[in-house]
Parts: sequence; structure tokens; C-alpha cells
Amino acid sequence: MNYIKELNAFYQQIDVNPLSGSAVALWNTLMHFNNQTTDGKNCSPSPILSFN
Repeated sequence: MNYIKELNAFYQQIDVNPLSGSAVALWNTLMHFNNQTTDGKNCSPSPILSFN
């Protein structure tokens, strides 16, 4: 995944289709977790996040 391309595409998209602040924060958090992985595979933050 190209982090900068994804970031730019996301913010271009929300100019057309706005999202709530919570949705933007969630997307940024998930992108952060994905960016922290070093193996280049899909990120699974479920052990880190708790929705209880």
C-alpha cells in the first residue's frame, strides 16, 4: 500500500462525500496501525482495539 496515495485519495473523497469526525478518526487510526506493520501484509488491529 502506498500510504501517501491512500491518504490523498481519502481526503479527496471526503471533499465530495463528507464523513463524521469519528469516521475520519477511525480511518486515520486504522491507517496508522497498518503503517506500523512491517511485513507489508494486511493489518488486523482487533487485538489492540476493544469495542466493549
